[in-house]
Amino acid sequence: MKKIFVFILSLCAYIGMQAQPIGASHYDVLERYPRSAVYFELMGNSPTYSFNYDCRFSVKKSDGWGARVGVGVYSSGSDTFTGHVTCLNVPLGLNYLVGRDGKYLELGAGFTYLYRTKYQEEVSEVAFRNIDKSLWIGTLIIAYRYQPVGGGVFFRVGITPILNFKKDEYSMFNTLIMPLWAGIAVGFTF
Repeated sequence: MKKIFVFILSLCAYIGMQAQPIGASHYDVLERYPRSAVYFELMGNSPTYSFNYDCRFSVKKSDGWGARVGVGVYSSGSDTFTGHVTCLNVPLGLNYLVGRDGKYLELGAGFTYLYRTKYQEEVSEVAFRNIDKSLWIGTLIIAYRYQPVGGGVFFRVGITPILNFKKDEYSMFNTLIMPLWAGIAVGFTF
């Protein structure tokens, strides 16, 4: 997991350091075509929320192929029946933007790593137990994305189906496919 996370971050950093075209100043390219975005996403490719970084692979345009990586943590309260639950989620994915003038259709796919730990008190016995669960889920995205050509406020809303590859008694999702999962994101492009 750590290797995949470092690889995606390294790839985004490498793309950001590519040489500029001959005759174009650094300021002109970055001002016209923002290639990076940081944003907060509610639901979407994670079960609760995540903070994300997104980068475009092309220097010459703000649409086309890109990648994203994010992280989110959720912690619930504690009671005798449900216990205390903490969930870490790390969404990773590739996406493609189609459109122009800052208004795009975003199509993408990826995986979200989920790690959940549940500390629960047994009601029938005087005992405690920890239930640790890690899971990879597949994610898709079909969204409207507003990303101004000159940089600025980023906005995205869309449908993000979730594909759960493993279902058991401690599964984080009750079904193998959740086709109507949705998400909304707000952030900045630069």
